[in-house]
Formats: sequence, C-alpha cells, structure tokens
Amino acid sequence: MSKFKSVEYDFRFRSPFGALCMGPTGSGKTLYVLRLLKNKGETFDRPPTRIVFAYAEWQKAYDNMLTVEPKVEFVKNLADILDNENFFTKTENNLLILDDLASTVAENRKASDLFTRGIHHRNVDCLHI
Repeated sequence: MSKFKSVEYDFRFRSPFGALCMGPTGSGKTLYVLRLLKNKGETFDRPPTRIVFAYAEWQKAYDNMLTVEPKVEFVKNLADILDNENFFTKTENNLLILDDLASTVAENRKASDLFTRGIHHRNVDCLHI
C-alpha cells in the first residue's frame, strides 16, 4: 500500500487568469500557445470566445495559428487595446496573448495594469509569452 494519497487535480487554466510562458527564442512558446488554442475546450475552464493576439513582429508561425483558430484577431499596436476601455466586453470570454511585448508592458502603466487588475474587471485572460 502506498503512503501517498491519490489526489485529482484540474490542470485547466481558471478564468480570469494572468500567466507567463517563458523560454529562450526557439524553445516552443508559440507552438505551446498553438496547442493550447487547438485544445481550448480541454485547456481552459471557460474556453475563450474571443482571442486577441498582440505582437511586436509578425512571425510565420502566426499563419499556422490562423489555420487552427481562424478567428484570432492579430493586433500590432498594443496601444489600440490599452487606449480603448471598451475593447473587451465582459460578456465574452476574452483571451489576450502578448507575444514578445515584455519591454512594452514594463514601460507602460496601462499595460501592466491590464495584466494585473484589468483581467478581473474586463473579463480578460492574459497569457504573456
């Protein structure tokens, strides 16, 4: 008989959440996000109904993302999101993915507020890669 108790745990992302996915260039962060989206029904407790992907530079991997999730909205200018209080509606399950925007978030108070407090008030799950 094992001395360890078996415990079931739900490993899905619990909304609202803010998460960081870190690793060096080429480590598979974008592929990881692609797999999350492909299996969103199993990876999120409330699967996103709106997915916004903010990026610094376009990558070919984003084209693959559109084949998996054609409704992804790509936004190059993070200010378009931050300056519009109504960009996200509370009635949707919003997922904001920030790719390669660490310095932008660090330098912008609105960006850091969105990642901390905004996720709760605007019904936004935020994944920073």
